[in-house]
Amino acid sequence: PDSERPRFFIDSSWAFALEPLASRTRLLVRTTSAARPRRLARLLTFLFFDPAHYVMQTRQLARLRRLAESADLAHAA
Repeated sequence: PDSERPRFFIDSSWAFALEPLASRTRLLVRTTSAARPRRLARLLTFLFFDPAHYVMQTRQLARLRRLAESADLAHAA
């Protein structure tokens, strides 16, 4: 940020990237975050953000796999 951050804040980003390989594609997931106060942020991360991300990403990746495999079957026919 251009200005000083407030006393309490959470700043994060979540990115997906597709990396082409020889016969397949690799999905990369990258996250970054900063927060203040740090102790509260660690507690919230442990209690809320990590479990929420696990559930969310597990469902997203399972759906992506189903879609990719169904597309592979459609192209093979």
